[in-house]
Amino acid sequence: MKSFISVIFLFFLLSLRIYSQNKPKVIEINLQCEEVTDLLDLFEVEKIVHLATQQAALIRNVRRLKSRNDTIFIFDGRQCLVFDPNGKYINTIGIPGRGPGELISPCDYGIHVDNNLLAFLDNRTTKIVIYDINGKHLTDKYPKLEYCGHLEWVTPDEFIITTYIRQNAGYFSNRSDEFKNSCVYYYDSKNKIVKEILRFPDNPVVLKIENWNNFYTYENRTYFRNPISNNVYRFEGANKMIQAFQIDFGKYNIPEESNQSNSKPATVLAEVQRGELVMLFCFLEVKDFYYLVYKNSDDTFIHLISKNTGLQYRHNIKNKVDPLRFCAPLFYEEGALIGTLEPSRFLSIYDYAKTWDISKEKKQVYDSIASSLNPEDNPALLYLKPKSNFSIPK
Repeated sequence: MKSFISVIFLFFLLSLRIYSQNKPKVIEINLQCEEVTDLLDLFEVEKIVHLATQQAALIRNVRRLKSRNDTIFIFDGRQCLVFDPNGKYINTIGIPGRGPGELISPCDYGIHVDNNLLAFLDNRTTKIVIYDINGKHLTDKYPKLEYCGHLEWVTPDEFIITTYIRQNAGYFSNRSDEFKNSCVYYYDSKNKIVKEILRFPDNPVVLKIENWNNFYTYENRTYFRNPISNNVYRFEGANKMIQAFQIDFGKYNIPEESNQSNSKPATVLAEVQRGELVMLFCFLEVKDFYYLVYKNSDDTFIHLISKNTGLQYRHNIKNKVDPLRFCAPLFYEEGALIGTLEPSRFLSIYDYAKTWDISKEKKQVYDSIASSLNPEDNPALLYLKPKSNFSIPK
């Protein structure tokens, strides 16, 4: 009898441990925390990488940035441009067109470091087009998913694909309703298996407001933020995701369950505009901090939370006295927070900033950045480091 009770007790402890491990971490956001004037109050500029400006390397806009083995990959909505750590242009990957191995409407890309391969997700042809690091087309794969948003390459044969609209019922007539109602799918290209791993929120109509999703990698684990949601999920392998974080804005949380107050996109937007709801756009976990971007009333904020001290500070991206405001949101790659700075925008604001009452230290940083830029240059990459324990001067 005693041994039976011991087994039951051990089973209870094991279950409790598994539950606590899988229970999401709640991060409470203080919307009344101190608001700083500009990004230099929160970050130090570690270095600036000037991307080469030549005809073949011109970037239309930075849609997504990845850095692997000190090589920088920038997706501009058409192709992927490759640069070395010093910003020297290497080559362009991705062939526009309608033929085999060509891209009609690429929406995202993924990189597999071990094999030095790059994959594009083409929304128009519903296929994944794979190139080697030199831009040579190798093969195409067909997950047959429509309305795609983002792509993550997990292992040589495994991908995670997001969609932002329910799948066409006729297109997947042999699939379950859960499959059609999912927004994240696992794709095993070797065995040609597509499985749903995360469902849409119960209020899918509001997805029309925000049709992009958010992947990021931290400590070799892949995370995903559901659109119009305060929940962040972690890919656990074995075709599943678990909720890792719950971002709590208190009474300003966007409800995920459908009800009359949030049944229409226009209603949700109006509630956000009036300051009744807060809409989360981005969440990243970095070494010592949590980094968020969210919309509160008519303003958009960057919000940092120290893991060590719990201190919170936020910065209004729309602050017109911040010359660096256009470099947000930031990308987190290989342990670095990277902002993309458009030279012409920065220089136009910098001319006004010369007359502002700012500290000598900030002025030196702005002067240093401006002295190395030309208006016609490609975007510059700012490598930012959060200030230790928020040592923000008063």
